[in-house]
Amino acid sequence: MINNSLFLHPARIVEPASWSRHIPFSFWIVEASKPEVIVELGTHSGNSYFSFCQSVRHNCLSTHCYAIHSSFDDEESELYDNDIFNAVLTYNKEHYQDFSAVIQNTFDKALSFFEDASIDILHINSESLNNSFIKLFLPSARSPEFITFNNLSANAIFFNVSITTLPNAAGAIYWDNTDKTLAINSGLGPILQVGQEQWLRVRNNTGVEIQDGKVVYITGRLGNRPTVALARADADPAAHAIGVTTQHIPHNTDGFVTINGSVRGIDLSAYTSGAHVYLSATNAGEFTQTAPSLPNYVVRVGYVAVNLNNGQLDVDMGLEPTGRSNFNELGVIGKLQSLNGAKFNSISTNNIYIGATSPSASTGTPAVVKMDSSYSDTAGSNPKIYVWADAANYMGFGASLGQLDYITDPFSPQDHVWYTQGTEKMRLSAGGNLIVLGNISTATLKANNIPYVTSSIASHNTLS
Repeated sequence: MINNSLFLHPARIVEPASWSRHIPFSFWIVEASKPEVIVELGTHSGNSYFSFCQSVRHNCLSTHCYAIHSSFDDEESELYDNDIFNAVLTYNKEHYQDFSAVIQNTFDKALSFFEDASIDILHINSESLNNSFIKLFLPSARSPEFITFNNLSANAIFFNVSITTLPNAAGAIYWDNTDKTLAINSGLGPILQVGQEQWLRVRNNTGVEIQDGKVVYITGRLGNRPTVALARADADPAAHAIGVTTQHIPHNTDGFVTINGSVRGIDLSAYTSGAHVYLSATNAGEFTQTAPSLPNYVVRVGYVAVNLNNGQLDVDMGLEPTGRSNFNELGVIGKLQSLNGAKFNSISTNNIYIGATSPSASTGTPAVVKMDSSYSDTAGSNPKIYVWADAANYMGFGASLGQLDYITDPFSPQDHVWYTQGTEKMRLSAGGNLIVLGNISTATLKANNIPYVTSSIASHNTLS
């Protein structure tokens, strides 16, 4: 929030002027919080303290300000002689005496001036002020959100591990004892568990609200935010899910998507605890315990951590969509390379579907597909290569009894020839290529119980 005090010109800056770069912040925080009491521990030259006072005067507030200067507790104050203190005292008397007091005393004795929970802004302006004095003043602070430090160094920060009331202000950091990590309040609803979650801030421009717990993919950008829509496993690029929404995101609004980590508070009562879930191919944004079948993509979303109405989904979007384009993902085969336009479609655990409507079905030119030397059967089964029918009910590849036997050596073609009804339709060339020699109708395939896939798959072009 920007306010007018940010643009005030400092009325007083003296040496050392190192704190002067923070003066706009002190101007701003006074106007924004409208405190009743401001206390500065360790006032020296007065640059910081009088910036608070100037903002109080400018905004016509009824704030009381107190500067505590101690030459007894603070070793740093040895650098400042009485002339500096007297200058602070004089300037305060001339400009702010009606609401400001400069106190020279030890910090523990100065504490007696303040009741518990009476200080709205506590500014600690000393690097040698030890922890015991800070603890003394903490009960006097009305809200820990407005404690500021200057010239402070510390070996460690110890958060309260048994906090009972969670802070609800944006930017608040506290210890989450349930997840045993620091938590950051986003100010928009979700709480980020540091080190256990990764978020992406996105924009919803779909025209409708995206609900909490929905799988989304990136559709583009609007300004400096990626735009998202509901993902679905039946098409590319909608299958390239980026994560799961961790809040309701209305239209034309920014929100958070969990890329990795937990999404809480969603109904998972219909799922099995510990079950892996996959992007649905039928319901946009949804996930299912059953991986979609071909020709759809298989996109792992994560697993069910708590299967209750107020459940928890642990998101793990670490895998690219599998099932069509990445022939290495299942560990069954190596790479297939199209040499003259044959199209690769999809794979199941043991089968590869290849389309060759272009150029074979349209021109009669044999489709040539090369299986490279990385071919292997690491899954321990013999994959079959099937084919699908083009729109004219002809096979892009010549077909046999529905399979090409397991190839142990793609560069020994003499042992691996594919026959159909006594006529060679596909063979391996001496270079290790699969050569398609002709077409065959789907009626013939049906009559001979030869496996094939209909032309519906042909509409899903992938690698070519």
